Amino acid sequence: MISLVDKLLLPSCFLMGEKYSLGGQSREMGGLLSPMKRDLLLRLRSEIETVTDAWRSTALKSLLLVQSRGRCMNILVTTTQLVPALAKVLLYGLGDVFPIENIYSATKIGKESCFERIIARFGKKVTYVVIGDGRDEEFAAKRVQYQHLDIQYYIILST
Repeated sequence: MISLVDKLLLPSCFLMGEKYSLGGQSREMGGLLSPMKRDLLLRLRSEIETVTDAWRSTALKSLLLVQSRGRCMNILVTTTQLVPALAKVLLYGLGDVFPIENIYSATKIGKESCFERIIARFGKKVTYVVIGDGRDEEFAAKRVQYQHLDIQYYIILST
């Protein structure tokens, strides 16, 4: 199964699909910072949690649930440029649920082209689910025959 989501405070989509490993390499920002800067980052994340009604924690729980399923994975497709998208993934502490090879930037080629590349990589015998809040994700998902779940509908159901 592969799932695409859209709402990381960056316009984005996540996919879940066949799982594989990078040899246990850690993909977290905290290991790159001094203890003082790490504490500042953790305080910033805490403040973000407060002002976004625990958006990050909720997203992380969902992504970890997908990742914990045997043959599932998360893939991020974003309209943000690749380098800022990678930085945001690290800053939000989502590096362990989005390996770098599973982050696609649709800035220059569009989401539909990214979806087609993902199909070429993982094949057509995989269940793809797009989770997003924009019409462009919905239309791109339909064009490549992915299922689409509107994140705004999910938020309403979870409250």
